[in-house]
Amino acid sequence: MVAPHFFKKKGNNMKSFEINGITYKAAEFDFNLTCEIEEKGMSLADIRKKPMSFLRTYVALSGDMDVDIAGKEIEAHIMNGGTLDAVMDVMLAQLEDSGFFRKLFGEEPATETT
Repeated sequence: MVAPHFFKKKGNNMKSFEINGITYKAAEFDFNLTCEIEEKGMSLADIRKKPMSFLRTYVALSGDMDVDIAGKEIEAHIMNGGTLDAVMDVMLAQLEDSGFFRKLFGEEPATETT
């Protein structure tokens, strides 16, 4: 398999994001999260085909909420002047840092530096 373009960067340690003043712990991309994403009707391929729907699903799983509620939270966040930049950055960073996906695509897992 060829690694997706978002595996090219390393070292992003963001682990949370904020929507409407609430901080959510960013879900880690592992096998179980992948299955949960699929159970919500999405796949990793949808990150490019349906980025907004994928982001809504990721927020729902990170916040332990239904996708419709996540969508309402995201919409309220945008309507109140927020952006999706930080949420998207955190989601992509979690994917980049995923040891599971790095191994799956034949790359070495990212290591923590102190």
